[in-house]
Amino acid sequence: MTVRLSTTLLASAFTLTVLTFSTNVHSSAQGSEGQPQSENTAQKPAYNAQLAEQLGADQWGMSRYVMVILKAGEQRNQNPERAQALQAGHMANIQQLAEEGLLAVAGPFYATDEANIGNYRGIFILNVSTLAEAEELVARDPAVQAGRLTVEMYPWYGSAALKHVNELHQQLVAPVSAPPGT
Repeated sequence: MTVRLSTTLLASAFTLTVLTFSTNVHSSAQGSEGQPQSENTAQKPAYNAQLAEQLGADQWGMSRYVMVILKAGEQRNQNPERAQALQAGHMANIQQLAEEGLLAVAGPFYATDEANIGNYRGIFILNVSTLAEAEELVARDPAVQAGRLTVEMYPWYGSAALKHVNELHQQLVAPVSAPPGT
């Protein structure tokens, strides 16, 4: 397994923006009739101490994580069946980490006409606070074990709300019927 721990997030011109959180601020601006300009103006939610404690949020609503950048490894010459098995194992590992509450976010990069992703394959944001913990979790991934993927890991500080992403995501996944012809 190759694990590269670096102090520079990405030395290339590649810029990774994972999540941007913003707060909706209620505007007190009023229209000509003294009425609010929009009834749809979102109010800032009240502080929820119980939720903050449940998620382990600090006073700013933040938490420590480890960001894992997945890159193409040097061992990518597997036959198609082996490559497919490694990918299935990789996906099963992602599911297991999510079920254990150890994976806040995961997803692949995708190439478009506007973006050349090079060797970058995807990210994990692990719900752990140390690189040592993250190394143990990443070592469980069959694609990493086989050298098909390598990783770079970085301590990361982000919203504690990320710990709810998997729960919310499950509410967005539509039921899928069997593919045609199966």
